[in-house]
Amino acid sequence: MKKTAIILMIAIGIFAVASTASAGEFELETYYNDYLTMKISQCDQTAHVFRVCYNTRMYELIQMRAAQAEFYENNRDVLVKAMILNKVGTRPDQIDYFLMTQFKNRNRLAHNN
Repeated sequence: MKKTAIILMIAIGIFAVASTASAGEFELETYYNDYLTMKISQCDQTAHVFRVCYNTRMYELIQMRAAQAEFYENNRDVLVKAMILNKVGTRPDQIDYFLMTQFKNRNRLAHNN
């Protein structure tokens, strides 16, 4: 009887740990998805605002922000999974650094898919 109870407790413990890990990953996935939505919106807003005060330097910024928004939108799933795998964390500066690095290396990311 004790042996069965111990085995049952171990099985319950393993199940609890596995479900907690899955829940944590789901929460991170949701957090990263929401963060990407916010970043896409920021890039689009920046591009829109700078269209009003147009000059050569602003044109470059508009193009970069539009390219970032498109990259983040088109690669959302890959970026979220990569952030989880790389344990990026939830600090905005860490996420921004990761996303900017991925954007700068976007040609490599496209070839890895």
